[in-house]
Amino acid sequence: MPHIGDILAHTPVWVWALLAFLVFRGVAALKPAETTLPGLAILPLVLLVWGVVTLVETYGTGLSAFGPWLLAAVAGAVAGHGFVRRMAVAVDRGRGTIRRPADPTVLPLVLVVFAVKYVAGVAAAVAPGLLERPDLRLLVIAISGLSTGFFVGKFIGYVRRFRSAPRPLG
Repeated sequence: MPHIGDILAHTPVWVWALLAFLVFRGVAALKPAETTLPGLAILPLVLLVWGVVTLVETYGTGLSAFGPWLLAAVAGAVAGHGFVRRMAVAVDRGRGTIRRPADPTVLPLVLVVFAVKYVAGVAAAVAPGLLERPDLRLLVIAISGLSTGFFVGKFIGYVRRFRSAPRPLG
């Protein structure tokens, strides 16, 4: 069994860069902000790509992997969309901006996602068979799908709020 120092030393640099990005976005979300739809799309897009790539690399492209992931993603999207529906959001369609309140969900969720994916990556490297256990397999897939879905659902909620806002005159 490798020591924690060996594990950390063999972690690719891109993983630490991704963690820094996730923490930066999570901390930034703790304050109200004015942003755009493309700005709001970045985190869901990163999590979607990361989730799908990890899913394919770990479990392949079969229905036994994508089925549970998609079900969890849909459940997460419904929850994320519902979360945004309850938020006090101000839209300025003329400027193309959205004023959103502080969002305390981002930081803890991205840290949980990172931790689960990091531990799963270490497990895949150290004991590859471990992630084939049905309970752990389903847990990893479900957390990935739920979290990705939650952020995609929040983005869809912002898009719907933006599109339903009155158009500027002129």
